[in-house]
Amino acid sequence: MSDIYLILVLFWMEIDKRAYRFKIVQFTDTHFYKGGKSSQEVLDNIKAVMDAEKPDLVILTGDIVTGRPTLKSWEILTELLISFQVPYAVTFGNHEDEAQMTREELLTYLSDRPYSIISDEGDNQVAGIGNYVLPLYNQDGIAEKLLYCMDSRSYSLAKDFGVEGYGWFDHSQIRWFAETNERWLAKNQDVQSLQY
Repeated sequence: MSDIYLILVLFWMEIDKRAYRFKIVQFTDTHFYKGGKSSQEVLDNIKAVMDAEKPDLVILTGDIVTGRPTLKSWEILTELLISFQVPYAVTFGNHEDEAQMTREELLTYLSDRPYSIISDEGDNQVAGIGNYVLPLYNQDGIAEKLLYCMDSRSYSLAKDFGVEGYGWFDHSQIRWFAETNERWLAKNQDVQSLQY
């Protein structure tokens, strides 16, 4: 069995004066690529979860496509998601840009795919590619939940100082998160957030 990781998140929201369950399915570390040893199993597992859970949103959180051919692999994986007609978001992990495409190229490609809601709200002042917030609104048009998607970046940028390993959030990302969250709290002090 492949090392595909799944996380389910349930939010309860009030819509039309009724409680509404908003279900998020998160897939991470699938390490999928066309022709990969476990690739068909990854697709089968994703399909089985989508069929069973019927989510309102899918979030892919890093190390999703990690081999060549990169573009074709993303096409195969997103075509499966598109077939369910459910919006999906993507955050990049440390392996995303190790094959044939940069994070910028991946963002451009994924932004144009049907049902994809990836974006990049950070500018040149914010480290990483694909830092954005997804608000979930109630029936009155008030954001009750905020889903922050942030690029955890590739590898340590502090190797000269003896810090090895994977990347982490930069101070500019933390500042962007804090400032963005303050703006949303000004609109609704009860808004809750979750970070991916």
